[in-house]
Amino acid sequence: MKTKADLTGIGNKVFYQYIYPVYAREFLLGSDYEQFAKKVQETFVLNEEQWACVLAEWEIKDSILK
Repeated sequence: MKTKADLTGIGNKVFYQYIYPVYAREFLLGSDYEQFAKKVQETFVLNEEQWACVLAEWEIKDSILK
């Protein structure tokens, strides 16, 4: 069983410092936020505010690509 990295104490800048370097391909090429969130959740523990930032980045990406 993998150990999850707990990022809850780091703040809101976790997306580009931690998540994007690990899941850039899934983020850029993915079309389903739920699938992406499940993948991230397998590796990282985030708080509500951090999840909101991840969703905001996903929505920005979607708005650019559509």
